[in-house]
Amino acid sequence: MKPFLPIMCAFMILMGCDKGSSATERFRRYFQLTGVRDLTPESARQALLGKIPLGSSEGSVYEFLRNAGIGSDGLSSFYPADREGTIICRIEFDRKSPGIVKESYGVFFLLDEQRRLREIRVEKWLTGP
Repeated sequence: MKPFLPIMCAFMILMGCDKGSSATERFRRYFQLTGVRDLTPESARQALLGKIPLGSSEGSVYEFLRNAGIGSDGLSSFYPADREGTIICRIEFDRKSPGIVKESYGVFFLLDEQRRLREIRVEKWLTGP
């Protein structure tokens, strides 16, 4: 039975990863990132900065998120800026998507003291057993 264990583990790893992550597909769709080949946190950040440049007003960030459809499907949301000036956008995994390991994303729009966009940070989160 022992040789069976490594084969089973390899199979679970290959089948368990959500390669066609619906969160990744929705991230691309929301923000119209069809030209970004490998969606990494840095490539996503750069692409987003091309769509909403640094110095944009807080209101422009909210408008950008609403126009992207964030919050319209139950699998994404955004939260108004906190005291530190961070607008949080979440792109959640879909429980119905295949695989054991699921991907989701956090996008943090950081505002300066004048409530203008000073930075965007993108994080990719993995969830699984």
